[in-house]
Amino acid sequence: MFQNKFKNLVLILALTLTAQQSHAFFVISPSLGYKMQTIKLTDTADVDKNVKMSDPTYGLKLGLQSMTGVGFDLSGDYTSGKSKISTSGTEQESNYTHTTAAAQLSVAASAFKIYLGYVFMNEISLKNDIPANSSKIKGTGYQAGIALALSSSFSLGAEYQIDQFSQINIASVGSFEDIKNQYKKIDSQSTTIILAYRF
Repeated sequence: MFQNKFKNLVLILALTLTAQQSHAFFVISPSLGYKMQTIKLTDTADVDKNVKMSDPTYGLKLGLQSMTGVGFDLSGDYTSGKSKISTSGTEQESNYTHTTAAAQLSVAASAFKIYLGYVFMNEISLKNDIPANSSKIKGTGYQAGIALALSSSFSLGAEYQIDQFSQINIASVGSFEDIKNQYKKIDSQSTTIILAYRF
């Protein structure tokens, strides 16, 4: 229910800002950040798999901001690196990529900006030395963030994201299926420190 209400709110605000272009300005904001993410997956046999990722992330926001400070952004982020996977006392490393796209509602003042976001594209690809054991998980999620102005163009912020992964694709299977067929509980969240430049 909250998800549908948030989507409707995003759509209404986007249409409002588009209709009032003369009272809004277009924003382009590339960013460089550092994302720290943890994922805990509990399978149907009650065995936990813990995944930790801490790597640089690259982002881009395109949006509109009204003269009153209310804004709408489309935000994309890409992260890649090595993850640490722990299962039953054993640990291994795996290369990964994480791609997200979100719609964000924001309120900005002269010194700061706060925002909430709905992640409509959220996919992690975990590569394995044995290709058949590689996997992908995808779903949606929610974001909350704050950015403090360092100057008229630069800002430093923090973002918290809760993931809601719903599908999994194991390479040996070859297609996506309901993630609950493999894991009965998924707990995933991340914190990102972000340095952004606004044109």
